[in-house]
Amino acid sequence: MYAISHRKAAKNAWSWIVQFRRCGHEHRKHFSDLKHGGSEPARKAAIAWRDEQLAKVQVLSMVEFCQLQRSNNTSGVVGVHYLTTPSQPHGIWQAKVKINGKARHKSFSVLLHGWQSAYDQAVAAREQLLSEANDKPYLYDKLAKKLAAKASVNTSEGVMAREYAISRLPR
Repeated sequence: MYAISHRKAAKNAWSWIVQFRRCGHEHRKHFSDLKHGGSEPARKAAIAWRDEQLAKVQVLSMVEFCQLQRSNNTSGVVGVHYLTTPSQPHGIWQAKVKINGKARHKSFSVLLHGWQSAYDQAVAAREQLLSEANDKPYLYDKLAKKLAAKASVNTSEGVMAREYAISRLPR
């Protein structure tokens, strides 16, 4: 079950735990079997809370995820880095992006283009590679994708339409 697990909380106490991350924020809640009158009611409450939260929270798109700057970035541009290899001792600037599970890259030799020109070309290549990415939600689980799609649909009924869509999902 997506984002839900059944764990032992104490000697004879079990609880269903919902846990997932969106946009750097962790969403987590416990549903005790004892408080909900058994394992099945606690599981149903956990599923309902998970579906409600997943329908409300914002999801990063593939392009937004590819533009997140990592803490170890030293070039100042996301997806652009400097490499030295035995075949390129003067180094290369490389633009890299992972789209739909496939890594794509373009490299520019410092020896051939010069330091600044190779860097500028790598930055431009990174932008070009990003423009080829589709703007789907950055999700892998089928249920999470369905909930994200339902949440992104703007209808005149708003919340009622979203709740109806959630109620129709398979459990």
